[in-house]
Amino acid sequence: MSQVQREDFLRWYRHQAVDAASLRASGAANAARLSGADASGNGEIAVEQNVDELNLLFDRLRELDPNAGAHAFEAGSREAPTRAGAAYSLITIHMRQKSGPADEPLGNRKLSEIPALAAIFEGRRGAKLKRVDNKATAGTGYIQDALNEIAAKDEQGKPAGYKSAFRVEYGNNRGYFGGATERAVRVFQLSVPILDDGVIGKTTIEHLDAALIRARGAVVVNPPDPPVPGAVLTAARFQNKPIFARILAGETTLARGSREKSAVEMLQATLYSLGYDVGAAWIDSDFGRATEAALKTFQIDAGLPNSSGILDRDTLIELDTRAAAQVASLRALTKDLGSKHRVFRLVADIAANRTCRIYVLDKATNNPVAMYLTSPGRAGHETAGDRFTVTRTLPRATWYPPQSAWARGLAPVGPGLKNPMGILKLDLGRYAEYIHGIPKSEEAALGRPASHGCLRMSPTNILHLFENYAESGTDVRINRDRAESLRLEAAAGAAGLVIKPVLEGREYLAGYVSGELGRTERYANGQTLIA
Repeated sequence: MSQVQREDFLRWYRHQAVDAASLRASGAANAARLSGADASGNGEIAVEQNVDELNLLFDRLRELDPNAGAHAFEAGSREAPTRAGAAYSLITIHMRQKSGPADEPLGNRKLSEIPALAAIFEGRRGAKLKRVDNKATAGTGYIQDALNEIAAKDEQGKPAGYKSAFRVEYGNNRGYFGGATERAVRVFQLSVPILDDGVIGKTTIEHLDAALIRARGAVVVNPPDPPVPGAVLTAARFQNKPIFARILAGETTLARGSREKSAVEMLQATLYSLGYDVGAAWIDSDFGRATEAALKTFQIDAGLPNSSGILDRDTLIELDTRAAAQVASLRALTKDLGSKHRVFRLVADIAANRTCRIYVLDKATNNPVAMYLTSPGRAGHETAGDRFTVTRTLPRATWYPPQSAWARGLAPVGPGLKNPMGILKLDLGRYAEYIHGIPKSEEAALGRPASHGCLRMSPTNILHLFENYAESGTDVRINRDRAESLRLEAAAGAAGLVIKPVLEGREYLAGYVSGELGRTERYANGQTLIA
């Protein structure tokens, strides 16, 4: 047993209430089996069944907890093999509880009855479950079972094909707390509502346990405390900036002329995504007349007593509630990874003397289902290539100047709405070309050649395209033939399609700016993967 394994086990043991009778029986039985072979617990830990080693461990356990250790381990006999057998029994329990995939199905048990989750229920310091990629975590299987049981209840009576956002599609990876589990946990948290951090802590597991009991048609005897409106900010965009915590506490406000630039930008993006006009300057981090007017309109629509255009506590709580609900609804609509490129393909129509468009075609029928304005490469920087596959999708990426004469002397630009490639870009894999967003100020050029070779889209159209039709693995064809351009236009007209307005997809914008929405993907070996 390695030092790391020993310390890990000792940390676990400090918090256990061990049944002495059970240990006496299993300890005596195991005493006869100690032969130096290896015992393993689902690949998580391997422990050498060595009598001397286990007896040393037994002595260390008694040092940690003399009273409990004495009555738990001394199984009516002070012979070393029996004590070692009891220690081995405890190690076996420890391994089972640490191994996520080995969790037995939840059955009719409640989460509060699961030993692996007891520390979280008790609110022990540091006790929580959170995303750990590519590794099983103890108790995660039970959380997944609970969410899926709640999802099954939610799906009852719904139209065929309806899938609850609480459902966790983990495939063969039960017990692995990955992206799918984290998303389902966040949706559940927002439904309460409590802080949507995707982490299973004391508050979340209490509400999850209560929801599981209700899903089974039983009465919750000791329900968790209901969330206090405004006690916490549930939208991540507001949690990450101290100024919003101060506003929530009633210590300050945000008003016209404020110098809190990043907070003002988040306020403007939130208002814009909720459908409010923030002015011609758009999201510019300047709390001016247009932002004040938009906030006043929001306050009036929400029926708030204060419609001064000042972001106070009541207004922030209402904004937070609506923003969290919007994010939850958009996450629930997220398409399954790898599903879009099997259904749709893109054609960038950049034929000369034509309005440049990106068509979304249904692969089964070859008919257009959507179209957007685009700007391909201008003279001297023409878009290269004919056929591509999107290799990566990159939200919130830093722009680095290319090794080209036109970019000489330019500095990198960090993620954000002022980034030359917008808030999202789709890598076409060749010629350093992308389909990407642009700053709002460049929208007027859409529909005609204006880029340095990439395919530009409005800052919100690129989000709408990605969320609904495109992903890593999507096929893209460049059309330069006028006859084909006319055929595509006629097919779109026959289907009743019009070019999407440049603001289509605005509901996604604030979530992409804050990081609440949008995922980095890559395409490899025929599969779309989370990068």
